[in-house]
Amino acid sequence: MSGHIFPFEYLPAFIRHEIGEIQRYFEEQRQLTVLYFHLDRDTEAIHAELEGALRECDAIFHRKGDFFLVLPGTDKEGGLHVGGMMAEAFDRPVNEVAATWPEDGNEEHELMSALVEYARHHHALDLEEIRP
Repeated sequence: MSGHIFPFEYLPAFIRHEIGEIQRYFEEQRQLTVLYFHLDRDTEAIHAELEGALRECDAIFHRKGDFFLVLPGTDKEGGLHVGGMMAEAFDRPVNEVAATWPEDGNEEHELMSALVEYARHHHALDLEEIRP
């Protein structure tokens, strides 16, 4: 198992790519979840934990303690389960928020907008700057 780390700036394009790929090749797995959580800890330790816990097809994006995981073929419940695993691994709450395609939006910008709104309503987090 091994998630891959990408620069944060690639997050919107990566989501668009993954949605397109799922629509074209993986009709039976028509879900993609973007999971957000925040951890103020050593980034290298978090990366090591994530890379060891995630699947080869999963992607990791981070900026200033904000982590975004793109989980193809995963529903919202599965995404939040991953967030729970992170809370256990780091022994602290991570305030995870998830948005799932196509349930929460048909395109990347709708999905990211839903993630921003969920963060605001469920955890009083302001992620407005990540909205495309």
